[in-house]
Amino acid sequence: MKLSNKEIDQIIHSISSIKEKELPIKTLFKITCIAKKLEPLVQAFDEIRKQITNKYAVLDANGEVVVGENQSVEIENYKGFQNDINELLNIECSVDIEKLSLSDFENVQISPEVAIPLSYIIQE
Repeated sequence: MKLSNKEIDQIIHSISSIKEKELPIKTLFKITCIAKKLEPLVQAFDEIRKQITNKYAVLDANGEVVVGENQSVEIENYKGFQNDINELLNIECSVDIEKLSLSDFENVQISPEVAIPLSYIIQE
């Protein structure tokens, strides 16, 4: 199966949210296995995202990244930064995961914000 980095990021966030719910053991096992297979891709994504951020960050006189009041990095060339981040988000990765089924979530209340990203890895 091919998933973009954006989709993988969304799936990982949804899995983190859903693991806090009371799930059947089989479902919990499946989503834990999926998360473990996606984790190396998430780590690689984060590493490259940090490199892109540092490439476009405003630096102070000591060469340190300038962090704004809201703890966000100040970006010098926002258009270039956004282009590189979008390119990174759109990269597709091949992953070998067992898809979930709708029956795996029987009697589990899931918000749309969590359910929509999971649709990438659910077969009907």
